[in-house]
Amino acid sequence: MLEYRQAVEKDYLAKIRATLDPLLGEDKYRVGVSAECDFTSGEESEEIYDPNGAVVATSQKTEDLSGVQPAGGVPGTASNLPRPAPRSASSSGSFAPAPGA
Repeated sequence: MLEYRQAVEKDYLAKIRATLDPLLGEDKYRVGVSAECDFTSGEESEEIYDPNGAVVATSQKTEDLSGVQPAGGVPGTASNLPRPAPRSASSSGSFAPAPGA
């Protein structure tokens, strides 16, 4: 786990340097990276080839051991907008059709 964390930090540090060196110049700034990795959940993917049936079967397994319930609801902009006020069945004004209609 420590080796993975150090590899992540090294990778981000290299990306930051690749971005800032052309702008500021090499060794003209200081940067540090500290990564926190959450190893309580994981994902596993497996592919099985059946030569007799010539079928590829895949399975994915995701496990979350943190005990935190994911947020529910429908994702997207529409679910984040306030609901419009309900309209009443009766209207306060009168509606007259346009002439010639």
